Amino acid sequence: MNQKFRENWSWWLRWMTLAVAVIVVWKTFDNLGGIFSSIGWILSLLTPFIIGFVFAYFLNKPHKRLYAKMSRSKRHIIVKHARAFSTLVVYLGFLLLLAVLLSFLLPALVNSVISFVDKVPQYQDNLVSIVENLSKNSPLIASLELDEAIKNFSLTDLSGIIKFENVGTYFEGIVSVSSVVTSIFLGIIISIYMILDKENLIKVIKRLLGLVFTEERIYRMAVTLRRVDQVIYRYFFAQLTDSLIVSTVAALGLTLIGVPNAPVLGFFYGMFNFIPYFGPIIAIISVPLLTFISSDFLTTLWAFIFLFLLQQVDANFLNPRILGSSLGFSPFWVIFAVTLGSGLFGITGMILGVPIFAAIRLFVIDFVRAREAKKARADSKSEKQRE
Repeated sequence: MNQKFRENWSWWLRWMTLAVAVIVVWKTFDNLGGIFSSIGWILSLLTPFIIGFVFAYFLNKPHKRLYAKMSRSKRHIIVKHARAFSTLVVYLGFLLLLAVLLSFLLPALVNSVISFVDKVPQYQDNLVSIVENLSKNSPLIASLELDEAIKNFSLTDLSGIIKFENVGTYFEGIVSVSSVVTSIFLGIIISIYMILDKENLIKVIKRLLGLVFTEERIYRMAVTLRRVDQVIYRYFFAQLTDSLIVSTVAALGLTLIGVPNAPVLGFFYGMFNFIPYFGPIIAIISVPLLTFISSDFLTTLWAFIFLFLLQQVDANFLNPRILGSSLGFSPFWVIFAVTLGSGLFGITGMILGVPIFAAIRLFVIDFVRAREAKKARADSKSEKQRE
């Protein structure tokens, strides 16, 4: 009687568990928008910590090397405070580099905007002459009266876009920008504490993992994380090196061609290389377009030809040599990762999609290998028992 009761209870329990799982899955998909909004809200709260982790992760490598050198110093005071000194030097160097970069880009960007505003009447006249020439050969364009619309346009017309009732929206935009700046500042502060206290943080994480996983599983996870760390760091270092080389060459080439604000355009052209496949396409369209706005057609054509040739050299020779086979998967998965990342997280997803996909891929590969090895041991044991 008891045996039959247990079997019936077990049967009902399995079906009840399945029914609950179906209801949970259905309600999850039914409220998918709410779930994603909740996740986004949580991530927005943790933004300073996420930024801090990113800073700490990329500055940890130079910090470790500098700390190792200072620890071997002959001066006792340097050895005693090696961690503090190495952290101070690394962050001062990082902030100095950031300040030099901003001092180079911001004035050039402001000058570009001022130059564009000053030359708007000239661009207007050029556009009117182009439309008038086209109207002579096309009755359809002539019927649109685009030349009159362009002549009557002025920058003061833009003031109509700014309305008093939208002041709240404008204020929200200012607050959003201030929030981003604040998050970055807090992220830098948090990253300093992460680097200074990383040993204790690692111990806490290991203790928490020990409550759930065995020591062997934790060891395997640590080995996989080291491989992930090598792949991600090598990928970003290679992409940064490639982008800086392309930026420098692009800036010099555009300067020789006579493109206005060539250093800024060259820098942005090279930085688009951080986005695999899609970045160079966006760059080779946007940079000549900006050149055309501030220059003549012939200069734009030469700039396009130069950037196209530079892109081919980078794609076929420079980037493969620098990046090599650090990712370990085909271009199809690179495009898949960039597309999925951009759809989920925008421009951030386009940049981080590939290394995140590479990390997930390593975890999946190690999991499958561990399962296959376990199955092979079980099969071998069962064969021995049959013998």
